Amino acid sequence: MSKPDSFEGLEPVSRQVTAAVIAERIREAITDGRFQAGDQLGEAQLAAALGVSRGPIREALQRLIQEGLLRSEPNRGVFVEGLDEDEIRDVYYARTILERAAAARLLERQDEGAIEELQRHVDEMRSAARKRDLAGVARSDLEFHKALVATAKSKRLTRMFETLLTETRIALTSGGKALQLDTTIIAEHHDLLEALRAKDRRRVLVLVEKHMQSGVRRRMRDVAP
Repeated sequence: MSKPDSFEGLEPVSRQVTAAVIAERIREAITDGRFQAGDQLGEAQLAAALGVSRGPIREALQRLIQEGLLRSEPNRGVFVEGLDEDEIRDVYYARTILERAAAARLLERQDEGAIEELQRHVDEMRSAARKRDLAGVARSDLEFHKALVATAKSKRLTRMFETLLTETRIALTSGGKALQLDTTIIAEHHDLLEALRAKDRRRVLVLVEKHMQSGVRRRMRDVAP
């Protein structure tokens, strides 16, 4: 069962707000670690925390169940999904292949606007780190990779990445420990961005792989013994 104070950080939303907005609030709470793998999300607690009726809460939970972030257990309730160590490694392995392909496409297209968007996400990570805002770092990190894949202009790559993005969010909460602020992640993004600017294809592909390997190590570090 989720700790009562897990719900306290959720800001109330307008009573007319859509289920999509509520789903995004819950999604963010999962990404930043307030809700972790195995936590139970009760409709009544969520409705009270967000200041809305249970109808849109129920719809939002169903959306997140369909995405794979949550699971429904008959006669028990709705729980945050988790991944084991092998599944986490597999997520990052798949991301390595997909993001190397996206980065190679970006180099072929020489899209300076896309490079600047990636720079904005790195700047946001730095700003969040200075404030010790772990949730902000995590959000900007995921947005960087989402933007990187989007630069490939491939509907299929984007669709595959959306699934992997969901599973990455699950991986962030699967350790059973509070996530730690690790500023080396910002340096890794900076180095990758500089290699993209330099149009150094070999270095870009190597750095994508190393960054994914670092992601696995961070997730394994957070896994409780």
